[in-house]
Amino acid sequence: NIKGKDRLVEILKSHLELNFTLYFNVNKSRSNVIYGEKFYLYHGAPDYTAEIDGIKCKFGVQSFMQVNDEMRSKLYNKVKEEINADENTTVIDAYSGAGLMTALLSQNARKAIGIEIVKEAVDCADELAKINGLTDKMVNFNGACEDLLPSIIEKERKTGNKIKIVLDPPRKGCDIAVVEAVRKSGADK
Repeated sequence: NIKGKDRLVEILKSHLELNFTLYFNVNKSRSNVIYGEKFYLYHGAPDYTAEIDGIKCKFGVQSFMQVNDEMRSKLYNKVKEEINADENTTVIDAYSGAGLMTALLSQNARKAIGIEIVKEAVDCADELAKINGLTDKMVNFNGACEDLLPSIIEKERKTGNKIKIVLDPPRKGCDIAVVEAVRKSGADK
């Protein structure tokens, strides 16, 4: 419990002309992991809802989302253009976060598969698929990319669809097992 948290909330309320959420997180580890295990909600809604590029979304505090709207839109549209998916394409979105890019990629593909290690983000991605009518085109898996990607590629290779892979890793980059799985995948892009 933070001393003065109520005062902090009052100060923020008086200076911000918008609704806001304030979480507190303690990370006592000495690693490159950004967050500690527990989040404490001090003010506002526990999640964030929005409509982004025509996709209705809900994000939790642990769910990664590109926050610069203009750059996110440019980046995701460029990825979508480069992937150039069609009804014979399965797109694998490794490190998929809360599923926004997976959803955008599913729009033109036969199927888009998201792989994400953060359970809350996968739950958000599943909800995103549901509220946008994409459950028949978008599948999300919870687990480490290095553990799941090889078997997903192997299974999808048997469908005869083109396979295209998007890598959008966290700051630490791709695990070497992911790089090897992509190298051996025979993916079309």
